[in-house]
Amino acid sequence: MGFPEDKIYVVGNPEISQFINSHLTTKSEFLNQLGIKSTRYAVYLDDGLVANRLWTKQQWYDHLIEIAEILGKKDIFLIVKLHPRTNSEDHIKFFDKYSSTMIAIQDIDFKNLLYHCDFFIRFYSSTVIYALIFHKKVYIPKWDKPCRELTNKYPDKVVKYCFTLNDFNDSIKSDSIMDDLIIDDYLIKNGINKDYVSIRSIVNLIDQIGKY
Repeated sequence: MGFPEDKIYVVGNPEISQFINSHLTTKSEFLNQLGIKSTRYAVYLDDGLVANRLWTKQQWYDHLIEIAEILGKKDIFLIVKLHPRTNSEDHIKFFDKYSSTMIAIQDIDFKNLLYHCDFFIRFYSSTVIYALIFHKKVYIPKWDKPCRELTNKYPDKVVKYCFTLNDFNDSIKSDSIMDDLIIDDYLIKNGINKDYVSIRSIVNLIDQIGKY
């Protein structure tokens, strides 16, 4: 846009800093707030595929049922965090029918939701970053045609792409974890340093500029 490069300062990401420094509750307290009896749960972040008309309702429902059935055999509950554009009222009947294995949530304390979960399921949204901050294993479903058509945004050393249901099932059963050093290196290369206080740095920069 023609703005002088020497007048542009990339300082930090206040949203990330606020997320990292927000309050954490105990897991039991958080589960009580959600009304979930299971001590284990996975988070599925809705990418708004139905709301954006990339998937039909039935495609999404079948996809969630497959995941919930695998998790249910391991006593892992499924929490579906709905996309802001997803109208929860459009899916009430479906989630009521499968309430024993999954729930859908529109608004939630995102930090506690991710911090206490066993693992995270998502396709390509940038919110994967938030799970990686806590070194949560991220599974990306690729086992059917609608999934395969979506972009692979993250390197396979950072997330686990599951190309079959058996692959997903076996990955959950295994005790293997992602390499924390690789995750942290990936975060830093993408401008996210968990120890960096963005708001303080912005204030200090403004103060310095004001003294020129």
